[in-house]
Amino acid sequence: MKPTFYLRKLLTILHLFGLLRLPNYYDKQWQSTLHLFYWGCTHSVMSVAILSNITSTFVYSTRNLAEFLQRLFESISFCGYYYETVLLNIKLTQLLSILDKLDNSFCTVQSKMFWKCKREERTLMIGCFILVINTILATFIEAFFLPLDEVDRELIKTIYNRQHGRKLPVNLYVPGIDISEPMYFLICSFFTVYLAGLLVVLGTVCFCNFPLFVMNVELQIRVLSRYVRMIGKIHQNPQGDVIRYTNIINDEYVLQRRHEISRSYFHDMDKIVSSRDLEKYQHGYMNYEELFTRQIFKFHQKLLLLREEVGKLLGRY
Repeated sequence: MKPTFYLRKLLTILHLFGLLRLPNYYDKQWQSTLHLFYWGCTHSVMSVAILSNITSTFVYSTRNLAEFLQRLFESISFCGYYYETVLLNIKLTQLLSILDKLDNSFCTVQSKMFWKCKREERTLMIGCFILVINTILATFIEAFFLPLDEVDRELIKTIYNRQHGRKLPVNLYVPGIDISEPMYFLICSFFTVYLAGLLVVLGTVCFCNFPLFVMNVELQIRVLSRYVRMIGKIHQNPQGDVIRYTNIINDEYVLQRRHEISRSYFHDMDKIVSSRDLEKYQHGYMNYEELFTRQIFKFHQKLLLLREEVGKLLGRY
């Protein structure tokens, strides 16, 4: 499992719902073209729905303070979820670049620390999904299944000019049409169900996006802290053999009985140990403790650069 497995899952779900366009996702050109059309239609529908909801809030709901405050919160949440998706579309290239670095340039050793982090990420995603879907389900149950008393029915007729006094989970403004009419109400009901599916995805991504990034960076900090605590101590593998680390990022090492560290252990693209340091060690000008400490310094420098990039990406928070 890659370190960014759950972050990429979120992006894939957005892609499948037409809210995001992942590059090189399809092998054939016609599939990419079809998804581009699907992506455009989805964002057009979302834009129209948000505009209709905001118009309904400020045209009708202002006639009653309690109703206005409730619908204003609904509109702000709607806009906030969609704003998150728009930012993801704008910063997608930068986001994918950071994910690739996390997968290829940092510690990917699937240790107990790694699996603990992945379990926490999975729990977070499931918890956010349950929270969002329960909130939306409660709204739908209230609108479609709970009977309205005469006071509420008259309030809807007075505020929204609906002759039949029917309530939708998401308020929509359709000029010149009474959406409480049976045919229009049925069409709007199906439309709100489709919007609810999009809102579940948007809400889950909105709540999970930032924490998942933080958890992945925190994992690398924990790995670095583990190696820092090992400075000045005897290094051993799980079997109890004394070892010498050649690449702390990939957890590569050789047994101490080997007097020279082969260059083949330094093939990693990140070059956590420079060839100059390796030559000094092989010729006796640098001891192992110094070589190990230099690896930690380089790891720390890379981590600082990663945190800076993530900070720029999530600067809106």
